[in-house]
Amino acid sequence: MKKLIGTKDFYKRVIAIAIPIMLHQGISSFVNLLDNIMIGNYSNQAMAGVSVTNQIFFVIEIVTIGSLAMAGVYLSQYFGAKNQDGMRYSFRFKFWLGLGISIITLLVLGLFGNNLVNSFLTNPTTPEEKIAIENYASDYLKIILLTIIPFVIVQIYSSSLREVGETIIPMIAGGIAVGVNAVFNLWFIFGGLGIPALGVKGAAIATLLARITEMTFLIIFTHKHKSKFTFVDDAFKSCYVPKYLVKNILVKGAPLILNEFLWSFGTTFLLNVYSRRGTEVLKAFSISNTTTNLFYIVFGALATAISILVGQSLGAGKLEEAVDNDRKLIAFTVFVCLIFGIILAIIAPFVPYIYHDSSEEVRHMATCFMWVVAGGMTIFSFNSACFYTLRAGGVTIVTFLFDCLFIWSISIPTAVLLVKYTELNIINIYLIIQSTEIIKSVIGFFLIKSKVWVKNLAATDDGSTKIKI
Repeated sequence: MKKLIGTKDFYKRVIAIAIPIMLHQGISSFVNLLDNIMIGNYSNQAMAGVSVTNQIFFVIEIVTIGSLAMAGVYLSQYFGAKNQDGMRYSFRFKFWLGLGISIITLLVLGLFGNNLVNSFLTNPTTPEEKIAIENYASDYLKIILLTIIPFVIVQIYSSSLREVGETIIPMIAGGIAVGVNAVFNLWFIFGGLGIPALGVKGAAIATLLARITEMTFLIIFTHKHKSKFTFVDDAFKSCYVPKYLVKNILVKGAPLILNEFLWSFGTTFLLNVYSRRGTEVLKAFSISNTTTNLFYIVFGALATAISILVGQSLGAGKLEEAVDNDRKLIAFTVFVCLIFGIILAIIAPFVPYIYHDSSEEVRHMATCFMWVVAGGMTIFSFNSACFYTLRAGGVTIVTFLFDCLFIWSISIPTAVLLVKYTELNIINIYLIIQSTEIIKSVIGFFLIKSKVWVKNLAATDDGSTKIKI
């Protein structure tokens, strides 16, 4: 038991990293909740349309974050090794990769966005409802496309700052953006002061203004303090990134990028499968997902802390420390998420009643979905901690098998079979699918115990040598 408990200084260090991330993401998720409530009270169909569009953007966001993460692993380890050139090259690679992702995303969604939206609306309550949801989603998508480039740049800067231990500034930037988003959402959705009620278009415009504000703040602050954040010093004077680093990041990053895409697409596909039981199910998931996302940020932030702290220890060559810290961090993550799971279970029955336009059926389903998540919080948090540990050591092939292969070989086929060929209600189906995460936990336990992730990437040119301890 003592091996699972750290010192006060250890937890202070963890909290110093995790709390700002939690606050940043928590404020953002809370505003998303307010957005959902405002749009839901504006129109139930509008909420469904925005929910579908946001689910598509979820894939983009996860792919972007995952794509940048592999270069981030190197940036974190180079920071631990005090290698300034390595940090600068890693940041530069992030920038060009992010630009490429933005261009591809704009092309794909510009051409096929409406088709993707329609794929979710296979079993509407009425034809009129389907048309209404399609129109709301289309209006929202046209404007929200413009947020892609600001979003990617925000991720490049905020993730790089966190990887060198600066978590406060991204939190402040996010807080400012959240304030902008909240004010303009309230103004533009319902209208006022000479502005007509814009509905979902207003929500999209507010998001765009918030993204631009956050991006501008991060760029100005980081470059103004480039003596501290040396990875941006001379970062744009050249496009040069050493071939060995490009090769390392691409070789190790390709499985990670593919994993993030297939995992996020798999998650979206699961929602698509569930929605075949009717648009009422889609509305219920819109309510429950927006709420549970507030709780997911807890283990998300702690998992990010694992990636940063373990990555820095590995990069500094402190391998025994990395293993010891990881063990304590995983235990701490699971314990904290147990508490938050209990809180979610308590508030779940009350949340759906905030949405005045929702039916009792939708409210009941949303409550049950949240109870399922609450019951699985410790399992989900353990799996997330395992994933980020493996990623910190650059073991991307293993993370691909651990994360992506699981959802496509177990979760999705099971969901399709249950939805299509059984009479089970959607709540029981969702419970069964989420319960399969227990299998993943067993696999994760043995992967962490094997120490396959204990690698010092900053010490080798190819990052392929396993260092045994």
